[in-house]
Amino acid sequence: MRHSVSLLIVDLRYTQELKELAALAYRDTTNENREFWKNEMGQALRDIQQVYDDKLEATRNDVETYYNLKVRSVAHISVYNIEIITYYGSFIVRRCRRFARCCTSTITQVNILHTYLPERLELAYCALPTEIILNVLLAKQVS
Repeated sequence: MRHSVSLLIVDLRYTQELKELAALAYRDTTNENREFWKNEMGQALRDIQQVYDDKLEATRNDVETYYNLKVRSVAHISVYNIEIITYYGSFIVRRCRRFARCCTSTITQVNILHTYLPERLELAYCALPTEIILNVLLAKQVS
């Protein structure tokens, strides 16, 4: 935007100069003066073209710099997001493995208890006093 305004100002200034030079050239009718003004007009056109090319090159460099910065920014953000996702994924995997180990040890403990439960019940039944056993048997018969 800044460059386009300055290009417009330069263009207006040189356009005005060209109009003045053209007016002077058309008023003078001698060949020598016409040749002089023709050279002046050619030089003015070359100057205008040089200034325009310089401004265009500066604008092009600014746009390329801006584009390259944006591309780097997007690439950096993408890499950063991938790193976050990778870290979070590995964190979830670690939590799942820890939970699986905990579940495995709990299942192992339950299986051990289940295996020895009938024997423990038998031992507990045998250790009861005979009065309690008789009361349990009578209760079963009554119901």
